[in-house]
Amino acid sequence: MGLVKQILEFYEAVDDWCKVQPDVSNGIILGKAAWVLNTVSDINSHLDVRLEEIRKGIIRDPFYCNFWIKRCKYLNHRGGALEAFLAKHGDFPVSQLQTVVIIKEHTINYFNDFIWAIKEELEIMNKQLDTIKEHIIKLDPAAYGNYFRNCMNECEEMTVTTSYRIWVQNNLPLTIEKLRTKLTETIAKALIAGIMKHDTPPTRRELQQVDLDQVIQELPADYELPDDFKKWWAQFCRYTHWDGDILRFDYNKYGRYGCCHRDEFSEEERYAIYELDKTQQLIRQDMEKLLPEQTQKLSPSSAAATSDQEEELLHFIHPEIEEEEAWKIHRTIKRLVAHHGIQDICRFLNEMARDKKILLPQSAEMAYTELRRMGMPDGEGFGKKYFMRYYNKE
Repeated sequence: MGLVKQILEFYEAVDDWCKVQPDVSNGIILGKAAWVLNTVSDINSHLDVRLEEIRKGIIRDPFYCNFWIKRCKYLNHRGGALEAFLAKHGDFPVSQLQTVVIIKEHTINYFNDFIWAIKEELEIMNKQLDTIKEHIIKLDPAAYGNYFRNCMNECEEMTVTTSYRIWVQNNLPLTIEKLRTKLTETIAKALIAGIMKHDTPPTRRELQQVDLDQVIQELPADYELPDDFKKWWAQFCRYTHWDGDILRFDYNKYGRYGCCHRDEFSEEERYAIYELDKTQQLIRQDMEKLLPEQTQKLSPSSAAATSDQEEELLHFIHPEIEEEEAWKIHRTIKRLVAHHGIQDICRFLNEMARDKKILLPQSAEMAYTELRRMGMPDGEGFGKKYFMRYYNKE
């Protein structure tokens, strides 16, 4: 269970107990009070970790918009039937129930001890959440882009990739026109699945900027569009732009949208987001093979810059790094994984992390996937298990 979901379920459980008259059995009241204290203590230990990650610009379990709205309902909630019973029987010794209650540093000898222990842990939780909220407000936009990419890396891509490769085989020889039609169909499918329905309504200006006739020209003649399609396309344009025939995503803004509405997406919508992102990447790769070679006419420096723009930036870049320096680090990592072994790669990554040039993910599997994307071989001496033996080890 994610931390955000755990906190909300905790709130709901405590709220329910404080509305309903609890059973008069001392044993049942002991169990409920112990659960409350144990759960909020466990939440606080995880909040410590999440706060440290957010301070570093890492989003692991997003505190989406609805969480803060729901939290307001419970923020100052105390009292009710459970606390009233504990206070009424405050001098009741727990030892009479033939049990010992020690949770975190709290030793519970009497029912009254629960009241102060729970109050202390709730104050810690509220303080931690307030601090997290302050840091989220100031979070670097790149953190949302990294969060989105990490989520996509964790998705199963085989079905999407295989489906696309079959389409390619059925549509050879490929042309830019065929690829544009495939891309437009993929976008339309995702929009109809509802990936933009949680976004704010578009303005009249945004709607006027949508050339729906041009979109329709790219779709098969029998493709039917819902009445709200233009509105969804206008919302989608907030997170993308066209670079000639190639679609470019603003992953920082797109990732923020995903974070803010994570709890509202259905499984179908989540898959549609992933399918669109993976398919547009595959289409872009094939488009770039068909587009004229321009880098030969450029100087070495401008050719490198153009090459960078056509690639996806390394996902581990530290959020404090400026764009020009970020691409230098990107190219360094590409050379590193192409010419060195696992031990040297891991040692150099640790050095860059200490120098605050990159942020290494806690998941070794996620790091391995990203380094493979950057060009690291997968043959003998580069297996995942071997990599995990040396990853993030000082």
